Amino acid sequence: MVKANILRQQTILLPSMASLDEDSFKDFVRWSNEVGAASIPHEQFKAAAIGQVSYTAPLEEVIEQELEAGGVKMIAKLTPTYFRPPYSDVLDKFGAYLFITKAHPERGIENDGLKKIGDEMYISVDLALASLQQERDKVFKEKRNVKKELVFLAPEELVDYIPESVTIIYNTNYGAFTESNARAALQSKNFVAKGNEAAKSFKERLLNDSLAIIGDTPKQMEVVDYPLKNFIFRHSIIPERTPENKDIYYALAKPAPTLITAGSKIGDYQLLKLWKDYPHILETKRLITPEFMQDYSPKVIDDLVYARLDGVLDRFLGYREKFIKPTLNQRFNVVPM
Repeated sequence: MVKANILRQQTILLPSMASLDEDSFKDFVRWSNEVGAASIPHEQFKAAAIGQVSYTAPLEEVIEQELEAGGVKMIAKLTPTYFRPPYSDVLDKFGAYLFITKAHPERGIENDGLKKIGDEMYISVDLALASLQQERDKVFKEKRNVKKELVFLAPEELVDYIPESVTIIYNTNYGAFTESNARAALQSKNFVAKGNEAAKSFKERLLNDSLAIIGDTPKQMEVVDYPLKNFIFRHSIIPERTPENKDIYYALAKPAPTLITAGSKIGDYQLLKLWKDYPHILETKRLITPEFMQDYSPKVIDDLVYARLDGVLDRFLGYREKFIKPTLNQRFNVVPM
């Protein structure tokens, strides 16, 4: 049976990872295991400092409050933000709305949002745009979050100081708002930022090296083994397709600028609304194309613009396929020899 020991404190060294030698691989593995412990002083103290700031949820604007613990001066900063990925939820719900509308057009006709012209169903552009924007407003309201930061201002000699090591004492309450904890938090913050920067650079070098070994950008998962003295470092590369959901939303709904030029980026539904009054300007500046007009086949009825429902749905699905960013996900494993 292995005899266990209670760990009272831990000294963590700043990793180097300056190359792809054996020491750099060992440092990367060590840092992956130790970065959580190195973050403890900063994370616990930040929670205590932020806890001194009063605000009413939901937070609507940035709040900055100056704090001081002995000779350590800092600003607790709260910024309204959102859990990610909100735009993915917006598009999923809007897409479901379009499919349901196509499957049950009688609902839209009752609300005067759909009209049958010839053999095809047309949807009011105002209705489509309002539905998309309402989904955005609803999802963003549900996804509200608060970004919490602690910005250190003084003492100046410590603000940018990066220690070569930090010692974590496990029976210490780093959440107490004291000067010693503030200093430990500042050093922890700088130490972890520097270590993470080194780890990021190492992963970039490793990816480039593994891709050179593979010989090309992989189309499916590839695994490269790096045999070291006591273990094998296994590098897995997984190609993925990441949707650029925010770009899709704006491709449909981005408002027109005050001054419209040939290079203006305007969402499809906003263009359709402008087309009613300014078709010649949009055509001259090539902001609408024959393909655009064929897809939507817009009609003006009772001073409202209607577009082919099938065209609206096809363009929406086309954007979800078009705005895809190829990415390479990396995984790292240590295999005992």
